[in-house]
Amino acid sequence: MIQIPENRGLVCFDVDSTLVEWFPTDAEFEIDGYPMSPMIENIRMLKTMKTIAKRTILVWSQSGVDHVEKVINKLQLGDFVDFISAKPIAYVDDYHCTDWIGPNLYRKKGYKKDDDDDCDFV
Repeated sequence: MIQIPENRGLVCFDVDSTLVEWFPTDAEFEIDGYPMSPMIENIRMLKTMKTIAKRTILVWSQSGVDHVEKVINKLQLGDFVDFISAKPIAYVDDYHCTDWIGPNLYRKKGYKKDDDDDCDFV
């Protein structure tokens, strides 16, 4: 069955090195035996995109949907995520993705609000 999200603007979040950091020196939890820590800046952005901007949220990972589901559950993000998926391996479109996908809003660990900020996109 095809699910049709509301037309609120789709925002996609990757899992690994975006929502969780692998093998950090200050690991807070493990998933499948791998130490991880949450990447608070990007998690905060995901929650803001969902609650304030009312965006549709898709979370994906090259590691597949089982891994996405485990991370979403561990981070207690289920109420903020509309869809999960494996990371796309390609796309088919008459336009190059840089013509339509919008800015990369990734926040590295240690991001401070006064750093360069594209969050006007929210």
